[in-house]
Amino acid sequence: MAMDGAGHLDAGGPEGLNQLGDLTIEAGVRLDALGVVHGLVGKGVVEGGAAGTALPYALVVEADGQLAFMFEKGGGGKDSLVTVRSGTKLQVGVFTRVAVTRKGGHNDRGGVAIRLYIDGTPVGHKPFVFEGAAPVGNDENCELGRHRQGRTTSHLRGSLTDVRI
Repeated sequence: MAMDGAGHLDAGGPEGLNQLGDLTIEAGVRLDALGVVHGLVGKGVVEGGAAGTALPYALVVEADGQLAFMFEKGGGGKDSLVTVRSGTKLQVGVFTRVAVTRKGGHNDRGGVAIRLYIDGTPVGHKPFVFEGAAPVGNDENCELGRHRQGRTTSHLRGSLTDVRI
């Protein structure tokens, strides 16, 4: 699906796609430009402000080309955003397979292991481990090609294909 930075696809599923526990998101992406945030897959608004509307997941490419996975711990709100960044940057015009996994039971403290992948290769030497309140989710639809953070909306400029949640 080619996207020009202005539209998105509503994937529906307020309840069915409200994945709060173990999660895998995978997609193919080709960016047309850097310097802007590219929304890939997300459900809800980061820092939306309303209690009980925590963002359970968002996969984006940040303005500098880093792949990032975001979620809000607990019920959301101020200081609840958790972001895991790849450190590795995607390139303009290059088709890239990206993915994130979130899996519970990582340690005896209830840790959740989060791992980013670029072209099938895990990023970093070990997963990021989060030990905090799980997101409660929201009743928003899942969206492809758009990322909303506060009052800012960022759309994908490029192509998105083979999205799996």
